[in-house]
Amino acid sequence: MPKSGKNNRVNANKTLLFLAIILVTSFFLRFYHLKDHFVFNQDQARDTIMVMYALKNNQPLLLGSAASAGPFNFGPIYHWLIGFSKIIIPGFMAPWLVFAFISSLLPLLYYYLGKNIKDSLFGYILALISCLSVLAVKNAPDMLNTILVFYLTSLSFLFLSIYLKKPSSLRLFFLAFFISLATTPHFQALGLFSISLIIAIYNLKKPKNLLIIIFASLLAYLPNLIFDLNHHFVWLKSVFTYYTTGQSQYYYPVRWLTDIFVFWPQLWGKTISLSNYFGYFLCFLFIIALLLNLKKIKTDKVFTILIVSFLIQIILIRYYQGPRSEEYFFTFIAYFIFLTAWSFYQILRQNIIIGKTLLSLLVIFLVYQNYPLIIQKNSQAPLILDIKQDIEIKTGQNQFAFYTKSGSNMINMPLFYLFYDNHQIDDSNGYKIGTCKIEAINTCPQTNHILSQRQNYIIYDLSDQDLSSYQPITAKIIYNWLYTNYQL
Repeated sequence: MPKSGKNNRVNANKTLLFLAIILVTSFFLRFYHLKDHFVFNQDQARDTIMVMYALKNNQPLLLGSAASAGPFNFGPIYHWLIGFSKIIIPGFMAPWLVFAFISSLLPLLYYYLGKNIKDSLFGYILALISCLSVLAVKNAPDMLNTILVFYLTSLSFLFLSIYLKKPSSLRLFFLAFFISLATTPHFQALGLFSISLIIAIYNLKKPKNLLIIIFASLLAYLPNLIFDLNHHFVWLKSVFTYYTTGQSQYYYPVRWLTDIFVFWPQLWGKTISLSNYFGYFLCFLFIIALLLNLKKIKTDKVFTILIVSFLIQIILIRYYQGPRSEEYFFTFIAYFIFLTAWSFYQILRQNIIIGKTLLSLLVIFLVYQNYPLIIQKNSQAPLILDIKQDIEIKTGQNQFAFYTKSGSNMINMPLFYLFYDNHQIDDSNGYKIGTCKIEAINTCPQTNHILSQRQNYIIYDLSDQDLSSYQPITAKIIYNWLYTNYQL
């Protein structure tokens, strides 16, 4: 066998071994005791009930989740993914398992991203950091539309590298489509269109490519547009209203200095390590790497486009008047993983000893930061399951009708979902149970009607109660919440 062929085979084996170790680590961090810390709260349960009702009753899912910040809805890809999970996986944890599985595979995506841009070394570093990024591990047990933005943004980066490596019309289509698709689960990602804009500028003299970008971008919003065509464009009107006048009610004044020297460095640090102040070290490292590689920046197309896109979004967010909660910035997990890996790669290329030392220290620190996340037992799922068992034992019933009187959806939605998923909801003839939480406690049933009382959650036997002041909770009602922003 020729020496070069033998070396290629050895390198391939090393790559496979490294990827196997990284993937095993990634799956371990995200699935270890998953049932003890997956997020089983009202939003997750509500969205899954909506999807299940739509599937059972052949109802359309052309819109996604209703926005909490404004009177509009997002795209339906998030709900479609939930539906796919419920079709292929048995058990009430199906959507959470799919989201954790996607998160676990991200290092593989980032490896090919790095290999497309530079070489296997960059791929290794990207895979390693995406595997250990503490915010990525922290959110793996959750399943929200904002988290899907991070996964689709990462996929967009991969298609950007594929297109720039060997441009073609088909690759351009997929790039533009997945960038647009990444913006549909939540509009925090709208700044990703800056990448499409940069690519469009590169193709100004190619009308065909411009048409491809426009068509692919619109295609991702096709379900929303179909909905609009049948409902007098209420969706477009609601989005336009929010972005022209609706943000002012959430306005938080922020100075440029605060943004540059506090908000972004600390967001970077929190993304990679959950330590705000670690972000200042990462910023310093990035500046060093940038200075070391300044002469070669022009040839690094993916880096240049992503850094320009990132800077554009910094400006856009500076003038965005909406809330700044952590979950509204999951788009930037992908950016920070990329920029962190790029910094370590550049330093490693300049000085292998310093680079390996810094990378080893980073791995140790991230493992240390991840440890509390994977051993914590903070899911309320065991609590809700115990409440469900209490109800079944004390009533001796198998079919239930659910009601509430100002009760919290933190218990209403997860508990209803468990019964609904197990085919135990009968709105007409089921045994009547529900929640009640009103300041005047004498308006709720007496204590002898309590079926289960655990922590702050109380479930009442309502079988012999006057329900005129209660609201029924049914799958159809929950499904119709999808259209709460629109008078249809």
